[in-house]
Amino acid sequence: MSKNSKKEEELLDESFAIEAEIIEKLHFLVGASWDSNTLKAEIENLLKAYERVSEELDKLPHEEH
Repeated sequence: MSKNSKKEEELLDESFAIEAEIIEKLHFLVGASWDSNTLKAEIENLLKAYERVSEELDKLPHEEH
């Protein structure tokens, strides 16, 4: 496995983990019957992390299979 493939795999794994956590937080938010600034901040931070990982993935050269 090339260095770029390994980096891409690590970033994809991180991206999937962030997506799962975002979905979990959104379920909590939908079920919440109170104003939750803390949960909103957590979701905003996760979205920023997701965008960072997505940008890194976009910068990687993609190998042809």
